[in-house]
Amino acid sequence: MPENKIVIKKIKDSCLGKYAKVIDFSKSKNILFPDFSLTFLGTDKEVPKFNKKLLIKTYKFRISNEKEKKQITWSSGTGRVAPRYFEISGKKFILEMVSSEKFGDIGRGKKKQTLLVITKEIMII
Repeated sequence: MPENKIVIKKIKDSCLGKYAKVIDFSKSKNILFPDFSLTFLGTDKEVPKFNKKLLIKTYKFRISNEKEKKQITWSSGTGRVAPRYFEISGKKFILEMVSSEKFGDIGRGKKKQTLLVITKEIMII
């Protein structure tokens, strides 16, 4: 009688991510969460029309699973650090960088931002 074996392949440049845990990310590193994978694609920098002295840095991520693939962005914009809410396959999540109400500082003051937290969004009725 043949044995049933579970084989887990290690995907190059990937790691397992856990919700509500601070995670280190880097370009092209695939982070595998239970509901989707997240890949950091890089940053964009732009100078807004309303203030030519301001430089806004935007972080780009790809999120995907078997059903869906999309790109999301996070930026502190003009300095107000806020969570980035996103949805994939009908499930809602929150991406936080730099600062979090629950986790406090997430790499604030670092020259290079490489930390984030993903949590499941909880509806309070």
